Amino acid sequence: MEGFLVHAWTRTRAGRTLLYLVGRLSDGRTFAAMEGRHRPWFCVRRSEGEAARRLAEGAEWGEAGLSTMDGEPCLRISFPTADARQKAREALASAGLRTYEADLRVADQFRIERRIHSCLRLRGPHRPGRHVDLVFLDPEVEPSDWRPALSVLSIDIETDVGQGTVLAVGLAHRDPFREDQEEVLYAGGRLRPGQSKDPAIRVFASEPELLAAFARRLRELDPDVLTGWNVVDFDLRALAERFRAHGLAFRLGRSDEEAAYLPATGGRASRAVVPGRQVWDAVRIVRAAPERYEDYTLETVAEAVLGHGKRLEIQEGEGRLAAITRLAREDPEEFCRYCLQDARLVQEIFERTGLIDLTLRRCQLTGVAPDLAWTSIPAFEHLYIEAMHERGVAAPTAGVDPLPLEGAPGGGILAPRPGVYDRVLLFDFQSLYPTIMRSFNIDPLSYVRPGQDLPGQDPTGHIEAPNGARFRREPAILPELLDRFFESRRQARERGDEVASFVYKIIMNSFYGVLGAAGCRFAGSQLAGAITSFGQHILTWCRDYLEAAGRRVLYGDTDSLFVLAPEASGEELAAEVNAALARYLDGRWRVQSRLLLEFEKVYERLFLPPMRGEELGSKGRAKSYAGLQAASPGSAADVHPGASYRERIEIKGLEAVRRDWTDLAHEFQLRLLELLFRRETPAAFREYIASVLRDLAAGRLDGQLVYRKALRKPLADYTRNTPPHVKAAELLEPGERRGLIRYLITVAGPQPAGRLAAPIDYGHYVDKQLKPIASAFTETLGTDLETLFGGERQLSLF
Repeated sequence: MEGFLVHAWTRTRAGRTLLYLVGRLSDGRTFAAMEGRHRPWFCVRRSEGEAARRLAEGAEWGEAGLSTMDGEPCLRISFPTADARQKAREALASAGLRTYEADLRVADQFRIERRIHSCLRLRGPHRPGRHVDLVFLDPEVEPSDWRPALSVLSIDIETDVGQGTVLAVGLAHRDPFREDQEEVLYAGGRLRPGQSKDPAIRVFASEPELLAAFARRLRELDPDVLTGWNVVDFDLRALAERFRAHGLAFRLGRSDEEAAYLPATGGRASRAVVPGRQVWDAVRIVRAAPERYEDYTLETVAEAVLGHGKRLEIQEGEGRLAAITRLAREDPEEFCRYCLQDARLVQEIFERTGLIDLTLRRCQLTGVAPDLAWTSIPAFEHLYIEAMHERGVAAPTAGVDPLPLEGAPGGGILAPRPGVYDRVLLFDFQSLYPTIMRSFNIDPLSYVRPGQDLPGQDPTGHIEAPNGARFRREPAILPELLDRFFESRRQARERGDEVASFVYKIIMNSFYGVLGAAGCRFAGSQLAGAITSFGQHILTWCRDYLEAAGRRVLYGDTDSLFVLAPEASGEELAAEVNAALARYLDGRWRVQSRLLLEFEKVYERLFLPPMRGEELGSKGRAKSYAGLQAASPGSAADVHPGASYRERIEIKGLEAVRRDWTDLAHEFQLRLLELLFRRETPAAFREYIASVLRDLAAGRLDGQLVYRKALRKPLADYTRNTPPHVKAAELLEPGERRGLIRYLITVAGPQPAGRLAAPIDYGHYVDKQLKPIASAFTETLGTDLETLFGGERQLSLF
């Protein structure tokens, strides 16, 4: 039988730690397997074995078949319980003895040993269960490549703002094996049982009855995944408190054990544990995904993804919480539909974005447990330790044998040459950092620690990075993993599997960041620094090569090059550079280049702005540019045929695409760029600016003056200074002082949008929004700000 391992956890019974595996079979049935044969274990160095024996009483000892990363054989110590393993680990650490893999979760050790990447095959006798369809005892378990289909339940609760009681629970269930279902449970007191004619609304006389019905209904629907927007820190936390307040067992899972809300501790995020199910907080998954949003409220994300949001009409001068309270009082049935809509929106966002499928693919690719699917460090470590075991190597326990971690240099920057240029070619290295790791064998296992050359090895044969880090030439783990991933991604793209292609890409791109992250047991500043130093060196070499050939490199950033080459073919130039770079790497480091410079697009015109306060011929502003993409046949521009002039303008890093600038600034800069690329005269610029100033003074642009800034902490924690958005938030109702704050600048200071008690300070917007943007164009136009803004005549409007 094939299935997906939804949840694995351990419990100690009668002096033995048992492993429970719960999941969904390919035929739609659910299963639970109890594994009693696996023992929690860790390794120690053979040279420290005698000392360790005295501190690990009652354990079983044997040869591990594994060695440390520096080549010393290990002994394996197995324990009857996870607690005994933890006590022994602490005792050995106190005595200065090193352990290996002592911090891995028991379930993760089980997965790694069997190479189970979420999907598995079960063999053995089974019987019917009380909370699942089939129960196995010590089955044979092996990996499977089944493509899982899981049942997902989205919930949303509405509570009384004052008392915290649960008024309604919305349920939106999507099940590949059964018909989808939606309903809302209500106990707000404004409807009597049986009063509502809406079949989706079930009314209860009291909160305890509603809570009991919710737990019962959840078990009936039996989802694999429980989700919702902020479901951990709001919905499940509040439900746990209300179940406890009424003395009700918080049983939501596939066992007799209760669910639990666990607050954030020791750098670990808060979480909810429901035995036999996964809890995937929708807002956390959306934040982890690559798409960015103005803020991460459900309303904002739903509008961006779906084109529609919540069923809530907010009256003038009314806050969101006040609107919900009014709706609950005046129209309880519509209040129930509002609650259900919030649960439904999460399902619709998942369906539209494919994030559930992406999450499952990440689990299958990395092997990490579903609760860690969107993490970088645990996913990397799981993959890497699994590969280490294939080579007979044990991973150090976190904190054992660490590499120095002091920060590493960033990506290379070739200083931009500010100005406006015609026909500029953009080149990008495909997956620069992963290909550097492949080319130069960069890997924790191949890294040569200072003074730790292995006997018989010639240090002159090592690969030395520009930062001085050295690496052995024997094939290492990460280059082999990346080789496999690159090939798998190529095959996925060929068969049109964009989900798999995307997952491979983001996993590969995460490897560099992990090697420089403090939370990773394999991280080291020399490892991360070797990658970035090679990147800097290669970027500089490409510039020198191109300029020696008569090309002019206007700007370079990490993996990109902007080349002024009016007559050159982008494809031919990329091929030329790749061939020359391969010869260079072979000649200097004796390595095969995996680097690939690709021609991306042509800009008919490119604007590289100066730094603020600098003249055009001086310093350029890094990571900021605007280009008019070519639209001629055969160009590599990423624009659709018939695209408008404005659609062809691509902007990176400038105010027009920054969320901390107003819509006034966005439109103003975009229009100035349009005039610049159309080669309009300074008079046209002055005419446009004059029209903006007139409209601003007349109040016709008031809707474009809103600033947006998110609160990152409670208001009371802003002690050193009080930014404008915090001042505006202080004027809001307590329940609205969170998330994205929208505000305007008035003559009385910052005030929340829709709650203005003073006139707008239009002069502020001229000085802080319009003038800083226009200043970047003055040198190009051969004029100055005073002339562009019409001197005192125009500014007298304010």
